Order: sequence, then structure tokens, then C-alpha cells
Amino acid sequence: MRRLRGQAQQALLDSALRQFAARGYAGASTRDIIAGTGFTLPTLYYHFGSKAGIYRALLNRAFDEAYERLEAAAARSRSLERQLLDMALALFDYARTHRDMTRLAFATVFAPSDEVPRNALSARKRRRNLEFFESVFRRALAGGQLRSPFRPAELAEGFYSVIVLRVMRGLLDAMPLPGRRETARMVRLFLEGARER
Repeated sequence: MRRLRGQAQQALLDSALRQFAARGYAGASTRDIIAGTGFTLPTLYYHFGSKAGIYRALLNRAFDEAYERLEAAAARSRSLERQLLDMALALFDYARTHRDMTRLAFATVFAPSDEVPRNALSARKRRRNLEFFESVFRRALAGGQLRSPFRPAELAEGFYSVIVLRVMRGLLDAMPLPGRRETARMVRLFLEGARER
């Protein structure tokens, strides 16, 4: 029974993502979402409560998956440079492999409030990635890996902004997202600018 519930949820989420990515929140209907899934409207309402509920569930899942990748990437090394490299690559890989979900998250952030459900994005989850980068910089400063005149929050915002900009350019201009070599250069460039002179 639990497996069937999981299959229903996944099928509905997959269909909802396709519909929202193609038509936006306002343009997608619950009937469009259930079409072809083999499930009914009551199944959608049972699992998600409403169209807004399934939209929120998609966004929550996306933010959770990206954050989990970020944590796993940071845990692979103690070196700040390597952590930043692996974290950036993890986010670029997520954007590359979850293009529609990434587009939907950006669209939600920038949409007028009447075009997406209220509280579509958890403020806590929106801040979590940036705060995680801040904690990495805080540890590096405290441990002497980085000597910088900048505070951890400033370093995190500067580095995370570069990642977000590259993801946005990839989505808007259909540019390939950076690979390992280009990302390593980006990290070195950032750290050179961040170091105390």
C-alpha cells in the first residue's frame, strides 16, 4: 500500500512539473496534471490538498534535493577550495539535470505575488543554501584556512551570487553550465579576491 502511495505521489509530481514548466502555475489545471497518470483528482487532493499544494511540494522537494547535494559535497573535503569547488559543481549538476525544476524555482522567486500560490517558497529554505555557504566560510576563517577582511556573510553572498548568476545565464542563454575546470578557475579567482593582502 505504501509503495502504491509513493508511486501515485511521484507520478503526480512528475506530471505537475511538466505542466507547470510548460504553462506556468496559472495555465496548468489539476485535470492537466492528472491526465495520463492513471490517477484521479481525489488522489491528487488526498496527497497534496490542491494545485497550490502540489506546486509547493515540488518546490520544497527541489530545495531539499539541492541542499542535500550541497551538504554531501561539502562533507567530501576539509579544504576550503575543494569544498567550494564540489559545492558549486553539485549545484551546477542539479541545475543541469533538473532544468525544468530550476526554471520553475527561479520563475517562482521572480513572479508577481498573484501569479503563484501564497507562500509557495519557504523563506527558511530559500535562505538555507546561502547560510550553508556562510557556515563553510565561517569555519575556514576560524580555522585559519582563509585570511580575509570580509565577514563570512559577505563571502557567502559573493560566492553564491556567482553560482546563481551562472545558473541563470545557463537557463536564459542556453549556455552550458561550467564543468570542473571552469568551476575550479572560478573558485580560485574568488578566493584570490577574498584573501587579505
